[in-house]
Amino acid sequence: MYLRVRRPYRARMPVTRRTLIRGAAAVTGLSAGGLLLPAPAFAGPAIYNPFAGYPITDGWQEHLARGSLGGIDFAMPVGTGLPACGAGTVTNTPFNGTGGHTVTISHAEGYRSQYLHLSQFLLANGTGVGAGAIVGLSGGAAGAPGSGSSTGPHVHWHMINPAGVRINPLEYIANNPAPPAGTSGPMYHQLRAASGSWTGFRPLNGFQTSLPGNAKDMAVAGLPDGSAQVAIIGADDRLYHRVRQANGTWTEFQPLNGMGTTSPAQGKRVAICGLPNGSAQLVLVGADDTVYHRVRQANGAWTEFGRLNGFGTTTPAGARDVAISGQPDNTAQVLIVGMDNGIYHRLRQTSGVWTEFQPLNGNGTGATAQGSAVAIAALPDGSAQVVIAGGGGQLHHRVRLASGSWTPFAPLNGVGTTSPAVAKDVTIAGLPNGTAQVVIVGADDAIYHRVRAGNGSWTEFNSLPGQGTTTPARGSRVALAGLPDNSTQLVLVGR
Repeated sequence: MYLRVRRPYRARMPVTRRTLIRGAAAVTGLSAGGLLLPAPAFAGPAIYNPFAGYPITDGWQEHLARGSLGGIDFAMPVGTGLPACGAGTVTNTPFNGTGGHTVTISHAEGYRSQYLHLSQFLLANGTGVGAGAIVGLSGGAAGAPGSGSSTGPHVHWHMINPAGVRINPLEYIANNPAPPAGTSGPMYHQLRAASGSWTGFRPLNGFQTSLPGNAKDMAVAGLPDGSAQVAIIGADDRLYHRVRQANGTWTEFQPLNGMGTTSPAQGKRVAICGLPNGSAQLVLVGADDTVYHRVRQANGAWTEFGRLNGFGTTTPAGARDVAISGQPDNTAQVLIVGMDNGIYHRLRQTSGVWTEFQPLNGNGTGATAQGSAVAIAALPDGSAQVVIAGGGGQLHHRVRLASGSWTPFAPLNGVGTTSPAVAKDVTIAGLPNGTAQVVIVGADDAIYHRVRAGNGSWTEFNSLPGQGTTTPARGSRVALAGLPDNSTQLVLVGR
């Protein structure tokens, strides 16, 4: 309906189970799994208000008062481009009853957004979009095709939760503020010899250029032939891949296509692992916040992307970070930070069959551990080493034994302190000699490295110098891989 202009909307905070739970944690200072909950807590897909510059002519409560299931109307001229409020997949429904032409954007975790009363669809059904992509044109003129019951130019917006219930998008945004957008930085690479000496950071060139390239995320995997594979999320959000041969020469970056398209895949986070059979497996947090997986065969051929379902659901898993390890028996293990900031783990058998995601409990509790970054690496005995940046970025480590049982999370101390290290990003690599190495982006953006011996003892963290300087390197994302000769390769998104 097209009614009076109201004042700018201020979100009302209903008392729900979710807000009660959050309130309890805030008041008591309790933690999930002994890892302090980060603030703010992002409990669903990232959504923003693309219509903030338009007046609200009919609010949520007004819709409910006249028997509607709820919605918010924003006045705008017919033909105004409608940006996607978040990443997802588009479905067009023409002449959708009183709603008229309707665009549905299916987000991660089972959430949907709907725009009603459109004058024109712009994208095909099934098109994947990022936040801000124009998905249609507004309508609403009385009696016009696609306007439904509208009596004046506007767009109607509501969201639908995983239970199928309409929810107020502005209240959702207030309760689930979007995390900061990723930024790109220069790409660097260096080697650590088995002796412990480092080559120093060197820039990596970008796609179709000899000049140093930029990326938003980087991943690296070691292969049995001594080569390494690097995957990145470029500054353009596209997914690229290249190989470093055992002799130190590089192939050039090449884009990897997305699911069901020949166009380059787009994403936010990427991880890659090598397996004893010479294949590699890649996992991606796509532009729609869902988790994708594909395999690069030993001959260089790629399978197509497939989505991974979430914990306790057949719908795609949503994630904020992702990691993968290749085990000695050619299985793979995947670790994610879910949209609720929970830490989840699953296995891929050699047959390609997956176990389901299961939450990892926190330190000293049965509650799901919370975190912002994850890393996992395999060791020759079949175990997997897990490191996470937990609540507040505090660093914790645990082991999944070859039997499938887990040790509890234990904090890893920082430089010159017995308190837990604080990390913005973390990576771990396992080596043939049974050791493991951890690299983090510290709270000061500096890059730190330490070693876990085969007996479980740790060296202290030491900073790594930047290119051509003795001062610590700084960055935003790191990835580390072990090689058959017990060397490691480190890639860095610098600052």
